[in-house]
Amino acid sequence: MIDSHQGLPHEAADSITKPFARFLKIEAAAGGLLLAAVMLALGLANSPWQEGFLRFWETPIGLTFGSLDFTRSLRHWINDGLMTLFFFVLSLELKRELVLGELSYVSAHGTV
Repeated sequence: MIDSHQGLPHEAADSITKPFARFLKIEAAAGGLLLAAVMLALGLANSPWQEGFLRFWETPIGLTFGSLDFTRSLRHWINDGLMTLFFFVLSLELKRELVLGELSYVSAHGTV
């Protein structure tokens, strides 16, 4: 089914990604959430609970199957997850620009 607003086919993943995308479009909400997380992390890292906070980030999490070990620190999993999310959002934005945006056509002079 084609969504008349965007010109792209409606996918099952839209039910998951649309609320997330709506939240990200509210720049003040996303910025406020980021600022709150940074302030909390800075406060904990410079507080008497510093050792526990740093130990928490180094908590090993993962799976082990015989000789295969997929255990990494919590910090490692979060860093990899956020990097994956970043490139996912970046690729979605690039696809949108190539399909519907300013990158969807080439002008007669060879510039976009």
